[in-house]
Amino acid sequence: MVIFETSDSLATPSSKRRFPAAFRGQRADRPRRPERQSTGPATLSSADLGVTVQWADSRRAHDLLAARATTDRVATGELLRRLREAVPTPSPTRHQAHALVALAGVLMHEATSPAGFADAALLYEAAFTAHGARVLPEEAQHLFASALIGAGRHVHADALYATWSHTDQAQRQVDADRQNPHHRIETPVSPDAWRHAFNHVFAAAGLEPPRHAEATLDGAETAGHAFDRLRAPQVTPVQGPLVTVIMSCYRPGPEIHTAIASIRAQSWQNLELLIIDDGSPAEYDGIFTELAALAVLDPRLRLVRQERNRGTYACRNIALDLACGDFVTMHDSDDWAHPRRLETQATHLLENPDAPSNSSHALRVTDSLGLLQPRGRDLKLCEPSLMFRRERVLGLVGYFDTVTKGADSEFRRRIQAAFHRPSDLVRPDAPLTLQRYRDATLTGEEIRPFWMHDSRIAYASAYPLWHAAITAGTTSPYRSTAVSPRPFPAPRDIVPGERGKEPLQLDVLFALDLVTRERDRRDFRALELRIRALAATGQRVGLAHLWGIGPKPLLPVHFDPRLQALVAEGVVQQVLTGTPVMAGRVVLPDPSALQFAASTPLPWLVGNVVAAARVPRALRHRGHVTWRRRDVVQRATELFGVTPMWADGRRRR
Repeated sequence: MVIFETSDSLATPSSKRRFPAAFRGQRADRPRRPERQSTGPATLSSADLGVTVQWADSRRAHDLLAARATTDRVATGELLRRLREAVPTPSPTRHQAHALVALAGVLMHEATSPAGFADAALLYEAAFTAHGARVLPEEAQHLFASALIGAGRHVHADALYATWSHTDQAQRQVDADRQNPHHRIETPVSPDAWRHAFNHVFAAAGLEPPRHAEATLDGAETAGHAFDRLRAPQVTPVQGPLVTVIMSCYRPGPEIHTAIASIRAQSWQNLELLIIDDGSPAEYDGIFTELAALAVLDPRLRLVRQERNRGTYACRNIALDLACGDFVTMHDSDDWAHPRRLETQATHLLENPDAPSNSSHALRVTDSLGLLQPRGRDLKLCEPSLMFRRERVLGLVGYFDTVTKGADSEFRRRIQAAFHRPSDLVRPDAPLTLQRYRDATLTGEEIRPFWMHDSRIAYASAYPLWHAAITAGTTSPYRSTAVSPRPFPAPRDIVPGERGKEPLQLDVLFALDLVTRERDRRDFRALELRIRALAATGQRVGLAHLWGIGPKPLLPVHFDPRLQALVAEGVVQQVLTGTPVMAGRVVLPDPSALQFAASTPLPWLVGNVVAAARVPRALRHRGHVTWRRRDVVQRATELFGVTPMWADGRRRR
């Protein structure tokens, strides 16, 4: 084995203290001593390392935290085995406990099953038992309780919750989850107590709590999930200018009735709801017949069906041409809007005539009204809630970009650039929308608290250059409904008509970590010049991002502006890990990005791979991670099907 960097270890010498009795058990047969793992950059705290491990979305990188958490620096699987089997183990030091908490947070945000929550709970419990709440920041305490709830250990969650002061939003949400009868098996609680706890999330923000229809009502079964049994509270009707609400849908289920009912129940009575079907197949005709009948009963509703699927933002553009309202907003077809939502936002625009737009916040909940889900408990900016002045914004800014994802954020920020002021945030303390979370939804699969799909990062990295020119007054902010020409490049994976085309043909593809980090000391100027020189000779050059382990990414996460400018200029083609590519050569300026890469083969047909034998100083992260040639060789072979050649010209295993 050849190691090119000195390992930075935070492993702490063995302590004579042991885990409390709850973690002890029969000593298992001693397995063969596992290989000692790297602990990652010593300059990173365990909390920061936990964040960057999540962004890297690497199971292998979990072992960096597991190594910090154990004296003998074992891998995550071995650490969890010891905890599950209560193997007698030295009590963790304070530094090791912080690593346990960080690793638990990683597993919590990745968990989708009781087993995943149970593993996270074991790690939190190990740290908490050894050092108490001193090693559990407030957010970690909430996650610990959530892990216990997700694992079905509600009694333990009750005991933990009893030690809190119950003052903030997150604690109120934990209280609601621990009493939720839809997934509480041990020691059931009163449904009324749960409803009171759930409704307190709204009442604490000064909002009327929703009503909850019973599973049976007047002897008839009320179909649907707990989410779909939400009913609007009684509110006083309010009159004002017409507000257009746009709702696009594709293959809608019964959830669309919940979304429509929440808009019809708004206190703001003067509204029109434009429902745009995005080319749903014939088997959905039944539900659209129901919606058409509803539109007859309530003339504020209008149903428009498209013959072919074009995407959410194309549907919104169609609706913008049909809209008559002074103000326009959106609402997703499976979400629930509090009856004060339109009133709150429209009143703000009336009281602030200089404001072109505003937005409100949402909570994400599951079908069973569980507030525990991978997107996190925090109140979040609700992108579809954007409300804007129709004539003023359409006249200057135009329409949504017609990509398949991320265009709502771009539209909001383009308004900000064009009007030289951000979209005002209205009632950021209040959940004016409940957004339904499901793993199978597009955002559910592509966004987590510390991770998002690289296509979203690439798109969010591309439009700021255009927006900067808009702010400077050197280009127009207007975007028509035409797919092309584009004012800025977008990944071909999200441009209608581009996905599924023939593989991208490249001569050279550079693959490295492109994300800008906190206190980033890397300098990409030499790489930029190298790419420009290759492109000047007529070579087709590509640039791909591979997550490495380093300091936390700057938020919002984006690629290095210097390299992103090459994409904007057309000097280089942006390549995603899911983009089919035929490349003569892949160049790895920083092979450490492969140290913890997943083994899933990439859709890249590669002639050869050239890796730098030593990472140039200009491309090194602060306290960059140790990497091994043999691991890089193995990852490269798995990903590209090619054994890499090192920069010294030799192929080595």
